[in-house]
Amino acid sequence: MKKIIIVIFLLISNCRLSFAQQSITGTWASSDGSRTYSLYQKDNSYEAILLTSKRTTDTSGKIILSNLKTIQKKKKYKGFIHAVDDGKVTGVKLTNSYNGTFLKLKLRRMFIFPVYIVWRKTA
Repeated sequence: MKKIIIVIFLLISNCRLSFAQQSITGTWASSDGSRTYSLYQKDNSYEAILLTSKRTTDTSGKIILSNLKTIQKKKKYKGFIHAVDDGKVTGVKLTNSYNGTFLKLKLRRMFIFPVYIVWRKTA
């Protein structure tokens, strides 16, 4: 019985460690490749800024994600996304998937229906 408890504890610990090791920091690109973002840790949360954009109305250096905090039990991050064009702020949930090569952002627009945005790691 004692061995079973130890094995279960080790499995749970390993799952938590594997989530913690998948860093979301780095350079990310939008799914269409028109924008690149720098995601970095700031104090106890994460932020992302717009690095480059092929869109003429975008401004580099603008904060896109802010106050992203880890939700350890759900293996997600929760924070705010800022619209590039009008600066509106919306809540966002972020999931790191496919061995840390994609970020899936889920935000609420149009009340009920969520909008999904996918970023892929570039560096």
